[in-house]
Amino acid sequence: MINGRKLAGHDDGVNRLTGQAYINTSLMGGDDFLEVVGGSNNFANGNKGSDHIVLRGGQGRYLGGADSDTMEVFDSITGTLVNGNKGNDVVKGNAAGVAYRGGADNDILAVSQGNAWGDKGADTFRGVGGDGFVTVEDYTSGEDMVQLGMGGSWSQFGNRQMFTNTDGDQIMLLAGISSADQVTLV
Repeated sequence: MINGRKLAGHDDGVNRLTGQAYINTSLMGGDDFLEVVGGSNNFANGNKGSDHIVLRGGQGRYLGGADSDTMEVFDSITGTLVNGNKGNDVVKGNAAGVAYRGGADNDILAVSQGNAWGDKGADTFRGVGGDGFVTVEDYTSGEDMVQLGMGGSWSQFGNRQMFTNTDGDQIMLLAGISSADQVTLV
């Protein structure tokens, strides 16, 4: 333990931590797996390695760290922050009230509600059905892309663009984008 933070794995070995709650931990190396099921003010940093962090409850701040990580949020408490950090990360989620961030490099964000930022790099925002819709806060025209595996249409929503699928479900709101012509589809 250093400065109150539990260090899990001081080598490049693989750590598998399941059923965690009330944590303050750093995974030190290797391709680690962390599952959080509860607690508040949690903190976890994947550090080095291609880590997989899964949230099934609780509230906290979770960083993927270096390398290409996968972050999945199935349930979490409002105020949670998930950040892929460095590397080409995949960030998935369906919990409202969560801030989803890709971090540096080219990330994929597949989120059905909450707020999402790709941050740096050419990011792909994937349309995902579910309750509510995701607000993409930093879509950069000409750099970022939108991937939709469904039919639908874009419409003006203030100074933003809203994608609604053919069933009438709102899927994605792009902040700061005034025309569907500014959206690059893949």
